Amino acid sequence: MNIQKRITTIAALAFAGVIALWATGHMTTISDWVSQQFTTLHTTLSDITDDAISGYSRENIATNPPADSGQENLLYRSRVIHVIDGDTIIAQVAGIEERIRFIGIDTPERGEPGFDEATQFTIDAIANNGGYVYLQSDPNGPDRDRFNRLRRYIWLTPAENTNDINTQSQYLLNRILIDNGHAVLWGTGIMSD
Repeated sequence: MNIQKRITTIAALAFAGVIALWATGHMTTISDWVSQQFTTLHTTLSDITDDAISGYSRENIATNPPADSGQENLLYRSRVIHVIDGDTIIAQVAGIEERIRFIGIDTPERGEPGFDEATQFTIDAIANNGGYVYLQSDPNGPDRDRFNRLRRYIWLTPAENTNDINTQSQYLLNRILIDNGHAVLWGTGIMSD
């Protein structure tokens, strides 16, 4: 069950529960009820998080960190709001919509041959991943580019060994775009040869 359905179900059950408790005189205080509901919600959200990242260490994964956290080599799960082109997306980062530029690659710009194909490839890859990606900062480069976009490696799933070429070819969207002919290597970073 997705997060929205679980939270809606919890809210509906909580409302029905409070009415029943109040009507029968079993609810001692509102604060007791609120405490119980937060405990239930916390347990449910913990279960959802555990389902999403099972098999990966919590040390390597965080959810929606501050954009400029300075924590290198951590993967941050973020919901993609919009794909601008093959190498730029808008994603939710720490509750803020941020433009994110894929590190180390360049895809065709609007009006150039291959633009539509590269953009559609990125849309499909993210859609097939449930609309979420894992963002990784570059410990050796600036956090933002000259257009104030966050610079990130875009992982489709968390990976333990982010420097392994085989791992990158399977899960790093930046590399996958190159491997499928939709992008060229640009700049430096973990994908440089």
